[in-house]
Amino acid sequence: MATKNKNKKKATAKKVTAKKATAKKATAKKATAKKATAKKATAKKVTAKKVTAKKVTAKKVTAKKVTAKKVTAKKVTAKKVTAKKVTAKKVTAKKVTAKKVTAKKAAVKTTLTKLKTKPGKKKSVNQGKKTTESTKKKVSAISKSSGKINWQELFTPLDDRLVVESQVKSNTTEGGIYIPDSVVQSAPNSGLVLVVGRGHKNSKGHLKPMDVKAGDKILFSEFSTSQMKILDKEVLILREKDVLGVID
Repeated sequence: MATKNKNKKKATAKKVTAKKATAKKATAKKATAKKATAKKATAKKVTAKKVTAKKVTAKKVTAKKVTAKKVTAKKVTAKKVTAKKVTAKKVTAKKVTAKKVTAKKAAVKTTLTKLKTKPGKKKSVNQGKKTTESTKKKVSAISKSSGKINWQELFTPLDDRLVVESQVKSNTTEGGIYIPDSVVQSAPNSGLVLVVGRGHKNSKGHLKPMDVKAGDKILFSEFSTSQMKILDKEVLILREKDVLGVID
């Protein structure tokens, strides 16, 4: 009997041990399954993050490309507008030049028409010289009788040039003080502006108006002038940049 009880106890112990081993195996399988599920979930999250990052990067790249295209389109538009403006300016300048050339041609034609003699009559060279001399005398006589010359109609300086009537330097002041010749000669010349040009054009074609006008009394350097004689009157021609100042 005792042996039978021992055998039963051993069999029972074996069954309990087998159950425990089976339970451990089941627990291990469940743990392994959980770990595999967790790994899959982590892998899915990582994959989702990578896909999201790629989408964000693709959106940024697309936005940059769109911005670059817009900037390029703006630059192209600005270049086209600038080209149109330049073309318009050139066309305007050509039209103005053509008008001036036409006006000059018309003036030359008018002058030639006036100088032509009547049909059937020929003037000799001597007669032409006599007529020119008589015209000069008439002009001179008119200027002497009136005392003034209309320089605006008589002579037009080009660019920023101006015609000046030089004033004689005096060796004495208004108070009667004598000034040495060396001091008088070193002093800047003064004169009265008779007529001025339209102004200087820069490289872009913009006209800078003259600061000096007819009737101003100016100071200028002696070596920056060109001396001329117009209607028996000695005048000086110089550029506006050579003017030292205007006397009020």
